[in-house]
Amino acid sequence: MILNGLGSYVAPEGEAGIICCSPSEPAERIVELTAVVDRGGGNTVVGGRARIVVSDIAGPGSGLVIEDWSIR
Repeated sequence: MILNGLGSYVAPEGEAGIICCSPSEPAERIVELTAVVDRGGGNTVVGGRARIVVSDIAGPGSGLVIEDWSIR
């Protein structure tokens, strides 16, 4: 998974934040990513999900483990 390769649009009710490499984030954390596809007319569907563990213990963004993922 290439995190810096993801493009996104954050819907008004959505949320976006720093995934890795920030001194204000815990050294290890779990991040859940959800890709939503807009089919038009207010019809959206989940296209995929990923649950990852990010670790900065050995350096910024040094550890990335994909715990689970699915594409629909």
